[in-house]
Amino acid sequence: MKEEVEANGLETMVRLQDFTTFFFSNFPNEYGEVEMFKVFQSWARVKEVFVSRRLNKWGRRFGFVRFFDVRNVKWLESELDQLYVGNRKLYVNVLKYRRKQMEAESFE
Repeated sequence: MKEEVEANGLETMVRLQDFTTFFFSNFPNEYGEVEMFKVFQSWARVKEVFVSRRLNKWGRRFGFVRFFDVRNVKWLESELDQLYVGNRKLYVNVLKYRRKQMEAESFE
């Protein structure tokens, strides 16, 4: 889907939903945004990685990764969810709001 946006008098085409965001957790404490970027870039083109300073309700670190132009979100999610970083298995999920969009699209 594309949308026309006017910025400073110039019209440009902006593509909506050109990236997909995943939630991840259970990675080593020594790993930060740069190290996780390197882990994820072997699977798809990474836009950005964010690692929160806060902990989740179970006391674990968590973060988000955005990939450009993911064609098969379910496949990538299952592949990333099987990754081991160090001696820990990564937990990876599509964001909750994106999951609802995917379910709605599959019914159409």
